[in-house]
Amino acid sequence: MMDVWPVLDTPRLRLRRWMERDLVPFTEMSQDPEVMRFYSRRLHPLEAIMAIELFEQNFDRHGYGFWAVELRDTLEFVGSVGFEPCSLPGLTMPSVMIGWQLMRKFWGKGYAEEAACAVIRYAFEQLNIRQVLALSAPDNTHSARLLSRLGMELAADLSGGSYLQGLTTHPQKIYRLRAPEEG
Repeated sequence: MMDVWPVLDTPRLRLRRWMERDLVPFTEMSQDPEVMRFYSRRLHPLEAIMAIELFEQNFDRHGYGFWAVELRDTLEFVGSVGFEPCSLPGLTMPSVMIGWQLMRKFWGKGYAEEAACAVIRYAFEQLNIRQVLALSAPDNTHSARLLSRLGMELAADLSGGSYLQGLTTHPQKIYRLRAPEEG
């Protein structure tokens, strides 16, 4: 169980533990049809609460999960970013699945990339994770471009099926970024 929740600061963002004040904006974000476009449905408010509880449990169990993301200067809720344990067939090294979700008003400002870079660095440097994976719908061109800027490469095309416990119905592409070799 984690005694200290890691706080990650970037030039503009703070990635931190979830607080009660995050529930309303997180629920609103999870109800936004554009934010949830690549999921089969929006989250019910009770499911949003359960998601935050799961984020907390993952930190307690694994030392990582999804952080709440806020602007450092105003403390305004931006979204969430982080990773979850990954158990896909054929994995030969410790891996996590990265993801992010931002409120629509914060799209196009570079926040997803800034936050994703921070958690990838944390995975490689603090947790000794050797590989970060990501799923993206083939028609999610914004996500594919961000994954490319993060240095991730296309590893496989998953034709159908559902990885995120029934929340996605779109075919998925899987991307991979391996930790730099220690020299």
